[in-house]
Amino acid sequence: MDIAWSRIEDNLIAGGRSNGEIHRLIVTPTGLKSENSFQCHSKTINKISFHPNDGNKLLSGGQDGLVCFSDMRSLDKILSLIHI
Repeated sequence: MDIAWSRIEDNLIAGGRSNGEIHRLIVTPTGLKSENSFQCHSKTINKISFHPNDGNKLLSGGQDGLVCFSDMRSLDKILSLIHI
């Protein structure tokens, strides 16, 4: 499991879970609000990182051997690569 804070969108956090889901979290004055989530991996997400110039693009790596490039706005995988 891992979390990452967007460098561009200062109230946006992404959280990768042990079930392979990525959660979009918004920081509010009262705490964290989970906006939505999507399935990107079939196993635990080990590392998650935002694109340095686009606060909605996300790269994640999981125990399933996949590296996924995702868009947090559309909650979609743009590209998946598998390590053989």
